Amino acid sequence: MGSANANVNTEMNKLIYLLAENKIPFEVAAHIFNGEASIIICSPSVENCLIDAVSHNFSYGGKDGLIEIYDRTANDPFGSIDGWLGAEGALVHFKRVLKNYEKEN
Repeated sequence: MGSANANVNTEMNKLIYLLAENKIPFEVAAHIFNGEASIIICSPSVENCLIDAVSHNFSYGGKDGLIEIYDRTANDPFGSIDGWLGAEGALVHFKRVLKNYEKEN
């Protein structure tokens, strides 16, 4: 397993705090990619994940301690990925996805 980068944990922890502070529903789960353990933040839940955030050595920006988000609601069959985000930038994506989802449902 790979080693955890302190910067990665800082941005992901900050995102968890911002999601809770903004009352955005989310769940945190264990995530293993290419043998490296990390966490994944899914919203609104792991089971009904509309958007997620990860940060590890293989994610976009992960080596720099930044976050990659995966928007599963995008009009692309594979979703939409954006990387090299700080916690605040990732929060903007979470808010947008959930706001659009609430409008449609």
